[in-house]
Amino acid sequence: MNDTTETPDPAKRVRTLNNRQHIALRVLADNGTHQEAADAAGVQRTTVTDWANHHPGFQAALNAFHQAVNRELLAKQLRGATAVLDHLLKGVESGDSRSVELWLRHVGVTPLAAQAIGSTDPDELIDQRVAPLVEAAAVDRAAANVAAIAPHFTSGTTRPEVRRSYETKLAERLDRLEESDAVQRGIDERRSRKS
Repeated sequence: MNDTTETPDPAKRVRTLNNRQHIALRVLADNGTHQEAADAAGVQRTTVTDWANHHPGFQAALNAFHQAVNRELLAKQLRGATAVLDHLLKGVESGDSRSVELWLRHVGVTPLAAQAIGSTDPDELIDQRVAPLVEAAAVDRAAANVAAIAPHFTSGTTRPEVRRSYETKLAERLDRLEESDAVQRGIDERRSRKS
């Protein structure tokens, strides 16, 4: 079955991943480049970049992976910091002035904190993009031209209407990308047969 027709519902299409997107995601999760992910998935590099920048389901999955990596790194950092702090604390407790100075400089000033990463929820990512469109439509129809989907909105346009329109336009964009990739694969196949 063609990846383009697997999920015809626009709302579902922008939240779920097709087989090629799963392949690209695995490559990116292994620190691969967009080009390497594209090669593995059989799509163009610009398609992977577009997924990473505009496909809420793909972004959410990639964010979830990055969050898991960050949790693992933070856990290692905390284990190491605990060992260092335990050793340093022994020096502080024994009255070692150098240990006290290091404790105050590093522990008292620089608390450990997790790095913020984007949402892992496709709906939240869509809401982040739709909110400015709804606000713009409510203020002034001309201001709603901030996105290609906005010109037909009026001040009475509701968030669900904007979401549906956004999801439909995004799904159409994904379809065009996949059609372009299919054409490119055909060209590549013809070239390889001629060689």
